[in-house]
Amino acid sequence: MKLATQTSQQLLRDLQMVLQQTPNSFYAAPIAVMYSASVGQHVRHILEFYTCLEQQLVSGQVDYDLRKRNLILERFPEAAAEAIDEICIWLEKIAQQADISLQLVVNYDCENGKSKEHIDSSLKRELIFNIEHAIHHAALVKVGLQILCPDIILPAHFGVAPSTVRYHQNNNIANATPSE
Repeated sequence: MKLATQTSQQLLRDLQMVLQQTPNSFYAAPIAVMYSASVGQHVRHILEFYTCLEQQLVSGQVDYDLRKRNLILERFPEAAAEAIDEICIWLEKIAQQADISLQLVVNYDCENGKSKEHIDSSLKRELIFNIEHAIHHAALVKVGLQILCPDIILPAHFGVAPSTVRYHQNNNIANATPSE
């Protein structure tokens, strides 16, 4: 559990560092090549998955479709940075905890939304999912910021999967992104 919580915290702290450099006007601006989504919308999405897991943990089930979609998080980077602090506090609390069995509730029915499936999972597995999910959306944040404000300094490997970093290192591949 400790590795999953530490990795989550590091990803979130890297995101927080990016938020501290991002002006509100760029943070909430729609980006055409991202289907008019904003950097803030992707940040909100990352944070709400962690918050959803935290809030639903006591029920023994997690359904990411039930996240609250707090629009303040997508409009104001300061609010998102505060949310990161709260999530990191929670992650610190559960770091030494034993893994907990959960039921993941999913629904891929776009028609009426009534076809829910329950899948065996665990807190550790859901934290790992949140890490992968955060990396994916951090990559989109990276693209958006490179379009809007290319002078922002991004942490090394921001939005890049650890397996990709290792592959590049093992094969002496220079990363093409200017921030690394």
